[in-house]
Amino acid sequence: MSFSTELQGRTATVRVGTELDYRNAEEFKTTCQQVLARGIRSFILDFSGVKILDSSGLGAIFHLYRQLNRQEGSMAMASLSPAAETAIRVVRLPRLIPCFSNCNAAQSSLNGA
Repeated sequence: MSFSTELQGRTATVRVGTELDYRNAEEFKTTCQQVLARGIRSFILDFSGVKILDSSGLGAIFHLYRQLNRQEGSMAMASLSPAAETAIRVVRLPRLIPCFSNCNAAQSSLNGA
């Protein structure tokens, strides 16, 4: 599985797909590293289609968060599916990374609108 990434200005939207788990967490990190290497420091993670999000997937999200935090970047989560929302709220991730109802709202927030 490859993660779909869309660049809009200085922001990358990563569509997580149906699963972010032990099988593809490293691929997610690699995808995000490639975007970071292009100078992008603003990420939106789109969870609209997620059916499985495990501890490895959550670890990959934390990994990206730490990298962006060190580089004064920003990130947001958008369109949380029920499965993603459950996992994300259990680990209290919204205390670090804001959640939005959709990608447009996340984009507006990251752009300071």
